[in-house]
Amino acid sequence: MDLASRLFKGDRVIWIIFMFLCLISVTEVFSATSTIAYRNANYWMPIIRHASFLLMGFAGVLILHNLPYKVFIGFGLFLPVAIFLLAITPFVGVEINGETAEYAFDLNEFLGIRFQPSELAKLSAVCYMALVLSKRDKFTDAQMFKYILIGVGLACGFIFFNNGSTAVLLFTIMVMMMFIGQIHLKRIFKL
Repeated sequence: MDLASRLFKGDRVIWIIFMFLCLISVTEVFSATSTIAYRNANYWMPIIRHASFLLMGFAGVLILHNLPYKVFIGFGLFLPVAIFLLAITPFVGVEINGETAEYAFDLNEFLGIRFQPSELAKLSAVCYMALVLSKRDKFTDAQMFKYILIGVGLACGFIFFNNGSTAVLLFTIMVMMMFIGQIHLKRIFKL
């Protein structure tokens, strides 16, 4: 078995589309940043920066794609941490472009990045729902519905105050996952 078929498991069409979209993004970024590039001495800096982000993202996709799926169960356990961070974020928001952004932490002192707890909440909420739905043999339908509603509902509620569209999208994903996870339609329609 050669290296390419070991690294790129799954549907080759999806991989081709992914790579094609990455290449298109290079052209789009070059076009969108042309005025910035002409102001700077280095014309290639925006394209090099974007290409480095693409390479890091591509490496991340390869790593995540080749991990066993049981590793992702751990992400669902971060939901209480994410909810706590969402609850305290409005009190410790940072200023971005002259406006207070009450949805971001500034971790420049530690890591040199800005961090949005809603991103952690989205990932952990989906993994938490998958974890609860995978325990169908241990929980009843009503218990699964209650656990999902409490955990993901809290996350959606805190996200809604700062970014309503993100909360609606997360709620829609929650409903779709419950439908796919075979939660009774009566409960979903009551929701």
